[in-house]
Amino acid sequence: MAEYVREVMTPGAAAVRPASSVVEAAQPMRTQSIGDVVVADGQDVVGLVTDPHDPAPALADISRAEPDARSVPGRPPLTE
Repeated sequence: MAEYVREVMTPGAAAVRPASSVVEAAQPMRTQSIGDVVVADGQDVVGLVTDPHDPAPALADISRAEPDARSVPGRPPLTE
């Protein structure tokens, strides 16, 4: 069993800025076949765009509206 997070984490997480469009957040999900993208404001993690299913089609449907990452509902990130 791993003792430290670094032993089980994936380095080089995909990230977008809060003002990024949902389409921009979907891009690394599609190209890297991942289900999560970190939303970061500078060095601060302010959210997470995630879809446990197939995220690319779900997010692509939103592309016509072009909302930014701040407008997608979610829970505040755990910071403790």
